[in-house]
Amino acid sequence: MFVLALAVQVQAAMTLRGLYADGAFFGTQILASRGIDVFQPARWVGSVILQLPVVTAMGLGVRGTHRLMLAFSLSTNLLPGLGFLQCLAILPKLDRRFFVFPAFVYFAGTLSAGFASVTEGLVATAYLWVLLCLLVFGRSTLWRSLAILSLSIGTLRLHEEVLFLGPILAAASYFRLKTESRRFDRAILVVATVALLGGAAIGAAGVVFPRYAGGPGDFASNFLHFHWLYVPGAGVNLPALLGILAALAMLPAIAVPAMAGAAFGVFTVVAAVLSVAAFRFDWLTVPAAQFFARDNAAFISLVLMILLLVARRHPMLADRLFTAPLGGIVMALGLAVSLWHVSATVKWDTFREAFAQRLAAETGVIPWSRMLMPPGSRDAKLSAMMVWPWTNPDLSLLVLPRHCVRSIIANPRPSSWQPYNPADPRTMPAIPGIKYVYLLPPDHQSAACADARSAP
Repeated sequence: MFVLALAVQVQAAMTLRGLYADGAFFGTQILASRGIDVFQPARWVGSVILQLPVVTAMGLGVRGTHRLMLAFSLSTNLLPGLGFLQCLAILPKLDRRFFVFPAFVYFAGTLSAGFASVTEGLVATAYLWVLLCLLVFGRSTLWRSLAILSLSIGTLRLHEEVLFLGPILAAASYFRLKTESRRFDRAILVVATVALLGGAAIGAAGVVFPRYAGGPGDFASNFLHFHWLYVPGAGVNLPALLGILAALAMLPAIAVPAMAGAAFGVFTVVAAVLSVAAFRFDWLTVPAAQFFARDNAAFISLVLMILLLVARRHPMLADRLFTAPLGGIVMALGLAVSLWHVSATVKWDTFREAFAQRLAAETGVIPWSRMLMPPGSRDAKLSAMMVWPWTNPDLSLLVLPRHCVRSIIANPRPSSWQPYNPADPRTMPAIPGIKYVYLLPPDHQSAACADARSAP
């Protein structure tokens, strides 16, 4: 099931879905700087992990915005899932049943925000689960100790979520420290414990003193206002709802094992019906809610990491948790949310093609209102669903492969924060090989583009 979920994310990446929301902005910044773009220093490691594949592709000679953004989209969509899959490789054979914890986090948390795959918290949560599995399971070896050391130091600049997950990992490191006899391993674990607590302190500073308005300072505001589940006037984040329903199905199955089979059956039927309905009803596809759910995987991990540590020490509890019906619920959840992502990607791709066609058909600065025409049409509805307040100029540079930019689609609300002024091409990102001619008269644009191609 996990491999199927990853395959669905590959499908999403091939449509450049990684450019949704802030993804387009980060994409143009990477192309302009030809290197890693770290907007939030507290997330330096998370940014490097997500952006390194595309920067590496540049270094290997890959050219063209479409190819490079494909690498970026593959990175953002796949790396969180591949990180969780590493947990399965780390777990000893006798302990692989514990993989149900990171699998549930991925299906219920990460994939409830996967449409906004550019958010660093998704890969940061997977990173922390890999570190937790290294600390809790398996015997000490040189490679494991070095991995624990390097990953622990990395949490110092990983993400603000280390604020509340770091102490749990520090506790896991301390528990392992008490069982180790070799001085080298003990020294590694001491450094790891200190680094994890340091990462928690730095995460706290990032929350208390955010770098930018509306940034980490509102770390939990969207969660507490339930925008991750429901956006008024738009609809429901179905993967998040399915995660809640899966958890509710698990509770009676754990409390009364005789009910486990019925709980699995009821959840599977409900999840299947809702995920299929998402192909038909757009109120079950709310990309903005996925962005607001970007920290859900971390919040779910807060509970499940503690539960894992407790179950590891109490085999009877572990036996109660790891039953076939409970595993079936997790599998059914994974299938349902993956099916939702298939439907959401189809809608995104329809919007992306309409966006690119509009750019190809017109010149100059195109008002956003043109994407909403004719009113009530399918394209208009998808445009209203997929738009992000300030990244249309970035998206205009990336969804249509071209070296000569003849058109830009404007943002919907000029009064909100804008990184560029399309009326002044000098404010647009200076991407090598890209020439802005969209403000020239149409009959002069071809000549300017020809001059650009002939330039040394």
